[in-house]
Amino acid sequence: GRMTMTRPRVHVALMGIEKLVPRLTDLAVFLKLLARSSTGQPLTTYTTLITGPRRPGEADGPEHLHVVILDNGRSPLLGGEFALHLGAEAEVIAADGAIRVRAGDAEATVDAVLAALGRRPNLAGLGLESLGVALDARGMPPVDPNTLQIAGLPLFLAGDANGERALLHEAADEGHIAGLNAARVANGEKPACYARRTPLAIVFS
Repeated sequence: GRMTMTRPRVHVALMGIEKLVPRLTDLAVFLKLLARSSTGQPLTTYTTLITGPRRPGEADGPEHLHVVILDNGRSPLLGGEFALHLGAEAEVIAADGAIRVRAGDAEATVDAVLAALGRRPNLAGLGLESLGVALDARGMPPVDPNTLQIAGLPLFLAGDANGERALLHEAADEGHIAGLNAARVANGEKPACYARRTPLAIVFS
């Protein structure tokens, strides 16, 4: 990415309003949020900062910098009320080239619908029914959330398979904890509870 910003004489950047940071001290939040949300890393591998056109005495950089901020309706959403309808089953109906969404007494006609449906635990082909323990309605065996052990057996369930937290950095911690406890059980020791990183909660809307 560095060559595309330093070699051209004119640099035009198109971005959303969330990419604009007022102060360098505010950057710390974004550095942690991006890496942990997408790759599970404590910190991203590299970060590119655009601070303006080339200044006198600088060896590279564009002579002119133009930043185009794509709002796309974000500002009104941030500055107003956001309707949230809970506890009602949503009904989606095609209506004259648009989409009608109905939930309880609320109804709206829109151009597109973004559906955040969550994820089911990936249990296919694991043969959990042969463990000899009771499975719940989703086919999930009892799993200790602290040790990730299945019902006192020398088996551990981590990551997307256990349906606890479908986040990459959480799955990485779970895999680490499950591996350590599997080694403890193999050595005749009891599973232990290990510290996790600060939990991250994300609301999709």
